[in-house]
Amino acid sequence: RDLHDQVCVGSFSQRNISRFRRLSRGRVATAAAEVGTALARFGPRWVTFLLRTPADVFQVPPSVPLRGRSVRVVTRGLLDAAHRYDKQVHVWTIDDADEMHRLLDLGVDGLVSDRIDVLKDVLVERGAWTGRP
Repeated sequence: RDLHDQVCVGSFSQRNISRFRRLSRGRVATAAAEVGTALARFGPRWVTFLLRTPADVFQVPPSVPLRGRSVRVVTRGLLDAAHRYDKQVHVWTIDDADEMHRLLDLGVDGLVSDRIDVLKDVLVERGAWTGRP
């Protein structure tokens, strides 16, 4: 069974992602490595980066610490720019149901969670669960 369109591979190593892209010949979606994601959010030319990166997905935390405070990474601006260039945004690691709802309402394309039971309940509640009961 061909499941290439149901998988996204990510890594904190740009070298590993680049190698995987070569080996898979683009058949499997890949996420931007951590450096690419940081550039996409904070770099001076992040919109250009979104357009040019071979990544299909940005996998990001909801916020990052910066100078003693928490800076939100997942914003309407990031989502709009990513979607304009046909890129998805997945957020990690979300284990709280209220935060899952907030991010899904904002328009994220995917959630990474250690609490798959909570995520399933949220998706069932939203009518978005397509798996087995």
